[in-house]
Amino acid sequence: MGKTVAFLLILAFLATGCAGVSEAKPSFVEASGTIEATEVKVASEIGGRVLEVAVKEGDEVNAGAILIRLDDSEARQKVAEAEAALKEAKANLEKAEKGATPEELRLAEASLGQALARRDAAKLAWDDALASLKALQELEMDIEKARAELVAAEGEIQKAEVQLRLAQIMRDRYQGDGSAQGKTLYTSYSHQAEAAEWALEAAKAKKEAAEQALKDLEGKKSNPYAYLLKAYQAEGEYRQAEAYLLIAQAELDKVKSGARTEEIELARAALEQAEAALEMARYFLAKHTIYAPISGFVSECSVKVGESIQPGKPLVTIASLEEVELTLYIPLSKLGFVHLGQEVEVRVDAYPGEVFKGKIVYISPEAEFIPRSVQTKEERVTQVFALRVKLPNPEHKLKPGMYVDAIILKGGKP
Repeated sequence: MGKTVAFLLILAFLATGCAGVSEAKPSFVEASGTIEATEVKVASEIGGRVLEVAVKEGDEVNAGAILIRLDDSEARQKVAEAEAALKEAKANLEKAEKGATPEELRLAEASLGQALARRDAAKLAWDDALASLKALQELEMDIEKARAELVAAEGEIQKAEVQLRLAQIMRDRYQGDGSAQGKTLYTSYSHQAEAAEWALEAAKAKKEAAEQALKDLEGKKSNPYAYLLKAYQAEGEYRQAEAYLLIAQAELDKVKSGARTEEIELARAALEQAEAALEMARYFLAKHTIYAPISGFVSECSVKVGESIQPGKPLVTIASLEEVELTLYIPLSKLGFVHLGQEVEVRVDAYPGEVFKGKIVYISPEAEFIPRSVQTKEERVTQVFALRVKLPNPEHKLKPGMYVDAIILKGGKP
């Protein structure tokens, strides 16, 4: 998720001595640029309504710090239900191990019936959710079909309008004709005009239906995460219903014949199902709180309290400050003075007298022209080589966008 984003690349390079005038080689190379940082865009894995935004742009955060909280009331209810199911499963296992009385038969049968109905309903909901998810793959064909139906409806409207206009013209032509033939034609064209009006209204209704169908299909396509989330939730509810059913079946079997080894194992399996359902519910609840994956400062925060968010949409961008980068450009004449691992001293106006040290980690294998945004008129025909420098920044003094002066010290290769 992280990638290096250059806020600005600026260059000014200066070498001691002038080419063609002196053969004296400088002991260092000077260049300038701006600090860059690795950015991580943080998104939510689920959709929901934002309950709290705990950070703002410019804040420094530690890895694991809370960034955003979503409304988790429904998820908490699911956890409470799963905890209750687990508690019941534990009690049933203990009871199965101790044995049960015949007086509980009626209640056990009723509980089994309810659990079976709940499981079947949950399975149906899960199947529907999976079918909706699968239907997303067929949306493109449905959308193309809906578009074709819309075009056809528009054609029918045009055809009906032409027929209506022709019928009206002919009707009006014979409107004042008192002859028998004129009256007959007037009546005939009046009926044709009326029929054309009905056809036009029907075509318009068909167009509206086609437009709505197309809108609905495109709406489904625009938010596939909602169908995926619905499928996950439906599966969780089905697993929980299965756990209830196993519990009820174990209880009934135990009441009928007393606790046997296989019944105890069944109750133990139901307990494991309930534990898995609780784990899934807690996992989903945890996704309602979004944490910082790295330490750094918040360079962008694009979400507000009360806003409804979609899964996968970047909400907060964090720039890592533990180690920053600097891109410099040097001319071909200075390329022989630099090598990988070479030390670079960096100074910044914000901290006069302080030197930050880094090392060259990359040298471009190809020459390029100076970026247009930083070149002068004289430099537009100058080809240079890009260097990338990494600088440790444990105190977070260096910030992205800071303009710095760098000195590349001449020395032997390591």
